[in-house]
Amino acid sequence: MKTRARARPRADRRALILAAAERVVTRNGYTSTSMKDIAEEAGVAQALLHYYFESKDELLTEVVLAIDNEVHREWKAAVAGIDDPLRRVAVGLDTAAAKCAQRPEFFQLLADLQAAGFTNPAVRARMRQLSDRFLDDVVAEVESVAAALPAPLPLPARALAIAITGSIDGIALQGLLRGESPAEPFQALKAMVLGFAAMSYLAAGEEPPLDRLFELLAPAI
Repeated sequence: MKTRARARPRADRRALILAAAERVVTRNGYTSTSMKDIAEEAGVAQALLHYYFESKDELLTEVVLAIDNEVHREWKAAVAGIDDPLRRVAVGLDTAAAKCAQRPEFFQLLADLQAAGFTNPAVRARMRQLSDRFLDDVVAEVESVAAALPAPLPLPARALAIAITGSIDGIALQGLLRGESPAEPFQALKAMVLGFAAMSYLAAGEEPPLDRLFELLAPAI
């Protein structure tokens, strides 16, 4: 058993618990993770976990939110300063594909907690908060890309964003279920999104930049 951690400021102790919970759930999976396991990993009394978090689901929801913040920062950094709308699409989806390959436990825990949310209103509210932020960011990205294309897109930005976010989550889940790399399905998603964007050129009476589109199909990350 790990030695008990010395007294720390509250923010530090909370961060310590979240880091320990991420390690345990990565190692054991959602179902086999217990508050006792997390307390032992963190080197603190189990009662301290319940001081900060009412349940395992609440604690692991906070773990997901912390990892999501990391994913969000990396995505924003990856597309920052890219003015070419087609390249922004490609780099954004390549970033999602890379994170899916690097952190499959995040998507597995996300799926577990989404399922738990159907019977736990508190978890459902937090998962909805996370989903809404992701969707709002992708809506803003779709609107930004659409504004730089030669003709308006034929569908609302929100509808396109829901299709894209749902596809990202679905590809991640399929990869976990099948034990397969998500790289090619993400490449296929990128091809579909870029192809949809190319419709804007046709609608404006312009030739789509086919060479550029094929170039962007190759992973940028």
